[in-house]
Amino acid sequence: MPLIESSAGATVRAFRALLLLFWLALGCRAGPRDDRPASAAGTRKSSLAELIPLAERGDVEAQLLLAETYDAGRDVPEDKARAAKWYRLAAEQGNASAAKNLGLLYLEGRGVPEDAAEAVKWLRSAALQGNAAAQFSLGLMYLEGRGVPRDEREAANFVRLAAEQGLPVAETTLASMYSKGQGVAQDEREAARWLRLAATQGFAAAQASLGLMYTRGQGVTQDPAEGARWVRLAAEQGLAVAQSNLGLMYLQGQGVSRHDGEAVRWLSLAAEQGLPVAQGKLGMMCELGRGVERDDVAACVWYGLAAAQGERNAEERRDALAARLTPEERQEAEARARAWTARRTNP
Repeated sequence: MPLIESSAGATVRAFRALLLLFWLALGCRAGPRDDRPASAAGTRKSSLAELIPLAERGDVEAQLLLAETYDAGRDVPEDKARAAKWYRLAAEQGNASAAKNLGLLYLEGRGVPEDAAEAVKWLRSAALQGNAAAQFSLGLMYLEGRGVPRDEREAANFVRLAAEQGLPVAETTLASMYSKGQGVAQDEREAARWLRLAATQGFAAAQASLGLMYTRGQGVTQDPAEGARWVRLAAEQGLAVAQSNLGLMYLQGQGVSRHDGEAVRWLSLAAEQGLPVAQGKLGMMCELGRGVERDDVAACVWYGLAAAQGERNAEERRDALAARLTPEERQEAEARARAWTARRTNP
């Protein structure tokens, strides 16, 4: 019953594609502000009425603040097109934050036509000025071959620049690249080093990955207890893959004392977030009555939800268990599964 890989490790089937969305969801357009010149715009509390005349006179800080106001819909209706207009004016004056934000709007196709090449142009402008978020985003563009030819070495170069500025998502990505030998020579020790830098900043994906490295002895001296400690830190932040792994650790007694009740608790948290591996394992616990009162209907529900996401073992166990249920129990299982799906779809 092996532990599953974390989002910075070898769920890399999804990791590279999802990491950009993950970073955008974190709001990287709100990135570092220390590249901004002093200006008459003063603080971020300037009103729209004060900002517009300053921006129209070419005050770069006012242009940036005005763009961010429209971008975020802060005290005004959200307007990405107006945001792009003011980001462009500030970017054309050399403001790195504005160039980065404009590049991301082009990447998303929000307020401007989606244009990966144009996104690369503006992200590069910001990256070459030292903007860490732009460096990281440009690295991902090279990794995915979006707007530029795919180039893992160039991707690693830009991701490293961001990582060296302490950006935890970049540190975690660079660790993943070292682990796989992607754009850099494979080096598990370097992977562990970069993961530790991100993990000590509280970045959950790095904590989960570092925990697995300690558990397996990859790049570090094997220490299951230390592995469990790092995985727990990520699990307590709500990272589903870490919650699932911590549940499996309790199930196996790996780095922690074996405890079926704790296994069920952590697997349940991950299963409720929709992680299919956790759903399948929780189904097994319900079927066997381990850490929870035996409940074949609940087991069938969890197996079914996992099977719907491609878990073949769960599909087989669901079918075998369903054959033993009464028609009424099968109907109840189907109703519970529909209710769970509805809650997830319309929280």
